[in-house]
Amino acid sequence: MRIIKKRLSIQGYTMPDHWDETKELHAKLTPYVQKGQIKYRTRVLEGLESAMNGLNLFLTGENKGKLMVKL
Repeated sequence: MRIIKKRLSIQGYTMPDHWDETKELHAKLTPYVQKGQIKYRTRVLEGLESAMNGLNLFLTGENKGKLMVKL
């Protein structure tokens, strides 16, 4: 609600936005990930009942990295 009240704009991108560059990006980044030079964080929440908790983590900024709910 704070985002709506303040009329903020949020913009991002997803992989399908750059689908034509997938092979090139994968080839460039894979060596860095394998060497541990690029690190990524993921958090997987189990079950639909945890989806609201996930949404709260997302909206409060408590989550760092990718957030997924496994159904």
